[in-house]
Amino acid sequence: MNTLDVLSTEVKDRLISWCLNRQLSGFNGRPNKPVDTCYSYWLGASLVLLEADQFINKECNHSFLMTTQDRFMGGFSKWPDYLPDPLHSYFGISGMFVIKQGG
Repeated sequence: MNTLDVLSTEVKDRLISWCLNRQLSGFNGRPNKPVDTCYSYWLGASLVLLEADQFINKECNHSFLMTTQDRFMGGFSKWPDYLPDPLHSYFGISGMFVIKQGG
């Protein structure tokens, strides 16, 4: 594929910076929005593709994801103290996998 090769270094660096600035504890999708489980996948995968995943604070992201996990029912929710749902469970697990964090 190698389609990211068409990006100039400046554009790629700006994109990496934007993605990294989405991490507070987990990731949010836009500035001034709360972190959300699914963005661990969307932004984690983007940073992997941009070869910048070494800059992710994986421990902080993992800690956030664990606050959204329902230890009794199973699954992950969008935010802490919300009910888990299939979409956020899928993206939470996928996010941990794609940025290679366990726990």
